[in-house]
Amino acid sequence: MNLRLAVVGDVDAICAIETIPAFRMFVGSWPAEQHRELMANPDARYFVLADEHGDVGGFAILRGMTSVHKSFEIVRLAVKEPNKGLGRVLLKACLAAAFEEYRAHRLWLDLFEGNERARHVYLSAGFTVDGVLRESILLDGEYYSMLLMSILEDEYRQSLLTPES
Repeated sequence: MNLRLAVVGDVDAICAIETIPAFRMFVGSWPAEQHRELMANPDARYFVLADEHGDVGGFAILRGMTSVHKSFEIVRLAVKEPNKGLGRVLLKACLAAAFEEYRAHRLWLDLFEGNERARHVYLSAGFTVDGVLRESILLDGEYYSMLLMSILEDEYRQSLLTPES
């Protein structure tokens, strides 16, 4: 699997991953047109993890690319088949792109408070829990809290020096 910038032709695969029923409580979903519009926005970068045949196994959306503060957001990160290590591969590639290629100072994200699998992956990659956005998402008539997490450039660079456990 290789990380590359997404193209408009990847939008159907991105939408298919977003709408996997098991992801409903953890990954948002947008109509294809919304993805195409954001993909054309200079403030955003779409990445896909694709195999040698071009099949998309995961995607990530970064936003804030034009921020004078160099604070980028991972808007979405999802893989087609969880528990195969692809999420970790995708996250590491996004970290490298954000900090090495685009010179981010800070990379942040939010995730549902109960998404322990994602929380574990982000913590192991060097992210810190910054706080809780209490009952900030209304879904099916119920409010859910979101964790706010971030990693700074110096923390990312330090994590490169630390062997994985």
